[in-house]
Amino acid sequence: MAVSGAIVVNRWELMREWLNHQTDSWDLEGALERYKAVKTSEAVFLGLLAPSFE
Repeated sequence: MAVSGAIVVNRWELMREWLNHQTDSWDLEGALERYKAVKTSEAVFLGLLAPSFE
């Protein structure tokens, strides 16, 4: 439940920044690298093959 609430809050904050044209501070490359790291770590934890991001 707490995770769902955090996701909702994050989405609202991103939407507010986008509507106010404050997207210069977004680090899309960093976010993509963190996403890849999380998905790779999850796969290793579950004993699956690491995903390919090609």
